[in-house]
Amino acid sequence: MKKLVIISGLPGSGKSTLARTLAPEHAICTTDDYPGLYTEHANGTLEFHGMVPVGKTIKLAVAHGWNLEKAIALMEAGEPVVVNANTNTQHWEFFGYLEAARANGYEFERIDLFDAGLSNEELMARGVHGAPERVYVGMRQHYQRGDTWMNETTENPFA
Repeated sequence: MKKLVIISGLPGSGKSTLARTLAPEHAICTTDDYPGLYTEHANGTLEFHGMVPVGKTIKLAVAHGWNLEKAIALMEAGEPVVVNANTNTQHWEFFGYLEAARANGYEFERIDLFDAGLSNEELMARGVHGAPERVYVGMRQHYQRGDTWMNETTENPFA
């Protein structure tokens, strides 16, 4: 059985930790791994470069496309378990992965960690990216929970 696992949750909710228990490192797909998306400074802080223009788009959109291509390549190679550990706060964000899973004969599952029962302050302390509280507030406001995504369109916005 081949399986795609979509993990959703706010930064700091435990997505990466859970992903490492489900699949080997090479089969975990996270946009954060895109080269140049972050710069780590000597003091341990990370600088986000996602809004930097790249042609007619921004680096974050390029990184998402890169991550989807990585997942597709893993599925085409027959990797038994592929894990997408992005925040996936809105259903459309993972539709391209579901489309690829269907095309490659993979079952799929979504694991929704949301906030793991933690406050914004606790999530910020656990998160590694140093996102400000306004990011958490915004993500909470537009976060889509539940399984209504099963009946929604699966168009890939990054194609």
